[in-house]
Amino acid sequence: LDRHVRKMRRRYRNRRDALVETLDRCAPAVSAQGISAGLHAVVSLPEDRTESHVVHLARKRNIALTGLAPFWHGTGDRTAGIVVGYGSPAEHE
Repeated sequence: LDRHVRKMRRRYRNRRDALVETLDRCAPAVSAQGISAGLHAVVSLPEDRTESHVVHLARKRNIALTGLAPFWHGTGDRTAGIVVGYGSPAEHE
């Protein structure tokens, strides 16, 4: 079990690193937020983009994204963003 957990931590860390590097290269106006753990990254959007528009464009390209709006509770200011899962796709994706 210990070997498996270490292997999977490495694998998912590499996936997150690849996501962050790709965002830096291809979409410098956005950035991954939060800690480098888990299977999802929260990506903040620039002020001129809406969650719904980005999610709509992604779905047209068969990319599954979720906006932050469904997870937001409260009355304060909210940053537009999306949740990107990187645990399910195959390594080459």
